Amino acid sequence: MDFELFSNNHHMNNCALFKCWDKNKRYYKKISISKKANHLIENEKAGYSWFFSNLALQDKTELSRGHYYEINIPEFEGKSFTPDAILTGNEKIIFNFISFYRKIWNSKNNFSIHGDLALCNIIHKYNDEFMVIDWEHFHSADFDYFGYDIINLLFISLHHEFKGITRISDNIFFFVNECFKALFKDISTHNKIISSPFNNACEYLKKNQSKYNLNIPIENKFVLSRYSSDELANLDSMIMG
Repeated sequence: MDFELFSNNHHMNNCALFKCWDKNKRYYKKISISKKANHLIENEKAGYSWFFSNLALQDKTELSRGHYYEINIPEFEGKSFTPDAILTGNEKIIFNFISFYRKIWNSKNNFSIHGDLALCNIIHKYNDEFMVIDWEHFHSADFDYFGYDIINLLFISLHHEFKGITRISDNIFFFVNECFKALFKDISTHNKIISSPFNNACEYLKKNQSKYNLNIPIENKFVLSRYSSDELANLDSMIMG
């Protein structure tokens, strides 16, 4: 078996990620390197189990509990994205993923949040289906927060494309507005994200940061949390008209 260290203690999560080759089998192995990080590995397994259950597919990830926990994750085929992926050029994929999200996450009795959804954590399969990876911040939530993960994905991509949120182009304003409409179509007015998506998503993140099990200040991990309520509310107002 051959190993390649892919990342180590990324964002001080006390986990190491290896790419592995075993004969003709290729997979990733994520290992905790502290007792505290065992919870993140369990989250990862719970997230994949939830996701594959909603897809009605077998969960082929494998969790091992020793002194330190580890999980083996199959290598999924499809188009992947870099951590600094932007909206421009990926509009169709993002719009299709919103439809996928509405189908997979639309469960009032079993709603959950990925917690770190970004283009780099989705894999676009060739039949316009998707895989979602990196579930270490997975947690259950009230269905009234439907849409949170998509809003986080859009904001991360905006942030990377424009190096902030002050000079967003008109065509991207229009695209994000269309994303909001597609995401929240027929969603209850009780939804706690819809009225001011970026601002409300940031509020959820800050109020529920204990669920993310971070070892660093939340602003060091999630770009959404670095902006003030006024800045985000103003951005929402400009996008929603």
